[in-house]
Amino acid sequence: MEDGTAPEKLILASVMMDVEGDFANRAELKVRDAVEAKLNTLGIGQSVGSGSGMGMMDVSFLLDKPDAEAARPIIEQAMATAFPGQEFTLDFSEIEGDRSEFLPEKSGCRGSAAAAFVMVLAVAGLLAAQFTAA
Repeated sequence: MEDGTAPEKLILASVMMDVEGDFANRAELKVRDAVEAKLNTLGIGQSVGSGSGMGMMDVSFLLDKPDAEAARPIIEQAMATAFPGQEFTLDFSEIEGDRSEFLPEKSGCRGSAAAAFVMVLAVAGLLAAQFTAA
């Protein structure tokens, strides 16, 4: 860190859902927005970005506590209860950094750091899957 403070251990939780085309349509975006709103009420973290592309849509949360094992059942239960039948993938990414870089109200970036990080992870996952399949 440039100011001499040690970076924090941060955990991003990403809920990813497949979409019909390359990008989410209006109905799919409504589902994503509802997922984001629901997960924001769980008290485990704050939404830091969402996106759509490459046949999927996602929403990412910066967990308040860096504990993916505690957050997983809370998120899975909320998804099962609020969105029965909605298929999704839940992924956790551990990073080090300054929390304010990810929170929209503190950084003014509207979560662009988190969104960029999630897109890098998605592209890396797709490339890894492509090379393993070959």
